[in-house]
Amino acid sequence: MARIKEYLSYSQYEAINGFTNKLNGWGCEDDLFYDNFIEKGFTVDRRDGRFKSLPHSRNHDNDQFAKNVEIYKSGRDFNEGLSTIKYDIAEYTIKDLYVHMKVNLNLDE
Repeated sequence: MARIKEYLSYSQYEAINGFTNKLNGWGCEDDLFYDNFIEKGFTVDRRDGRFKSLPHSRNHDNDQFAKNVEIYKSGRDFNEGLSTIKYDIAEYTIKDLYVHMKVNLNLDE
């Protein structure tokens, strides 16, 4: 989650079926995530501020970003997401405040 620093319960996350599986790369995931909660009738309290993100490489593919914008504009299909994602955990590392997991997505299933 890029800009979103929200506290939510698993039942709320489950109610919106998590993140969409249709986005790739960077861009639009935080806006779509926010919109999903609003569409499902949740109240979202956003606070001003800056938050530090976890270290990660930044590969900005403008073509993929444009595709993500089109997916965002088309709205969310709540039948896909958390309930349909297929993955295997390749490795994980327990950190002080989080667990860093690398997964292999099973996109052909």
